[in-house]
Amino acid sequence: MSLEIRCSARYLKIAGRHFDKITEEYDLPCYWIRLKVIAKGRAHNGCLGYINDLWRKSGRHVRGFDQLVMSWLSDPPIDKSRAENILQQHYRVNIASGQNELAGLIHVKLPSSERNPNLPIPPNNIPPEKYPEILINKSQNEPEYSSKVHSLSYGIYYFKVFVTDVEGNKVKKIFKVWAFPSSKKCKIRKARFYERMLLAFKSILPAQ
Repeated sequence: MSLEIRCSARYLKIAGRHFDKITEEYDLPCYWIRLKVIAKGRAHNGCLGYINDLWRKSGRHVRGFDQLVMSWLSDPPIDKSRAENILQQHYRVNIASGQNELAGLIHVKLPSSERNPNLPIPPNNIPPEKYPEILINKSQNEPEYSSKVHSLSYGIYYFKVFVTDVEGNKVKKIFKVWAFPSSKKCKIRKARFYERMLLAFKSILPAQ
């Protein structure tokens, strides 16, 4: 398998510029956590990324979570001309051999930080008091089912993600994420063997 998923050090892209380990996002300071999807051996076309499973630090599943399609950093704007009751096609990215694309995972609210005045403010910016502590970075074309969990409280979580292409090639990986109101406490790494075994064992228990 020539597809590979890694933790990314580059969490934000604005006006063609990439920011490494950014801690401020638009008008509300956030810590973005993204994944890098790499085509190592050959090109992979029509790639789609999923957040397939979600666990708490204890190893118990998060109640109410269903599979979500992740957004790519290169996602084009939503076509507003289509009817609201018609589900738009998810954006599928082509990754050339030896190249990579960034996929969104989550962003974490940093309430004690001041925003960067050099970053633009979105026209429909959410007021800070209404912003969730942790927001899962799903595709804008993802349907809004009430059973799907989009926001979480601060804490430590495990995310299982996979990426597939149009030929059916698929790669999956589990990541451990620390998401707290201080950027110094936010981090991500691959889940270790014993952690994956714990998750497999506790998957038979009811979700929390």
